[in-house]
Amino acid sequence: MGVCRRLSLWLIVSVLAAGAVLPLSAADTPPLAEKASVHARSLVVRSAERYLGTPYLYGGESARGMDCSGLVYTAYLEATGLRVPRTVAALSSWVQKISLADLQPGDLVFFSLQPGGTQANHMGIAAGERSFIHSTSQGARTGVIRSSLSDPAWASRALYGGRALPSSTLPGSFVHFGLMAIIPEEDILNLAGKGTWGFAFSAGAALSLPFGLAAGIETGFRTDPASGIFRVPLELAIGRPVGLALFAGPVLTLSAQTFQPLDSGDTFVRYGRTYLPSSSLFGTFGIRHGSRLFASGSYRGDFIAELRYDNYLRAPGQPADMTADLQACVSLSFGLRLRILQF
Repeated sequence: MGVCRRLSLWLIVSVLAAGAVLPLSAADTPPLAEKASVHARSLVVRSAERYLGTPYLYGGESARGMDCSGLVYTAYLEATGLRVPRTVAALSSWVQKISLADLQPGDLVFFSLQPGGTQANHMGIAAGERSFIHSTSQGARTGVIRSSLSDPAWASRALYGGRALPSSTLPGSFVHFGLMAIIPEEDILNLAGKGTWGFAFSAGAALSLPFGLAAGIETGFRTDPASGIFRVPLELAIGRPVGLALFAGPVLTLSAQTFQPLDSGDTFVRYGRTYLPSSSLFGTFGIRHGSRLFASGSYRGDFIAELRYDNYLRAPGQPADMTADLQACVSLSFGLRLRILQF
């Protein structure tokens, strides 16, 4: 055998041997970027949700039982028709590594279950708003469950995220629709009320911000049977979709009889006192709290409680009475909100 031929054979064998023993390096781009659409993210999350409650089974990848990488393997196979690596170590080397702050629904999140560990030995599927779905054999709840990176027990073990699917545009942004009952201040402590409750419909859109925050704009209408007016706010809101948020903005006030906007000099009577519509940029402001009722794929259902101050202006000649003004301007609302997340 010639020297050149022996040298060529030696180089081929060396390359193959190196490929067999050297670990794979993390991808520079999502490995499924050219093979799956961004819409697969929602399908991956929905597939994982279908297995919630499945018992933990080492090596399992079916409804009879599954481990953490088995859940990932099955969810991705059902959502994309593509087979991904089967173990935590192989998946960790296969994905494009990303920071936990950049997680999008459908991404993977890797953990070390050893205190202070740096080697991934557990994983889950990011499901939006810092939640993730995984199959665990540790803790009070085992099997396929939904957990949160806001939980210190999991946050302290999280290492990094992994991306296999193409990146979403405006991930975590959402549109939302809500319907609420409005309790005026004088009825807040007397839920039997005096027949003056109103209702509100709202719609809006928000962009996701770091640290689980969101900022957006919303509008709608609010009825006010006690004074015969409709109010159409245009609000800016910032805060946590599940948690506390602040809002403020101008309001257009309309007559409930004619549906025509009230002029700056028009008055209306509220609880025996006369007011003018506000022309301020802060015609309404307040604080609201959202509590998760359900999560299904890109849909979220929330219970909303809201404390609002409507900035009515006292009409000329109306004596100052802070208690009466608070009674006229403060209201408590509660109701339901549907959010549709961008995956």
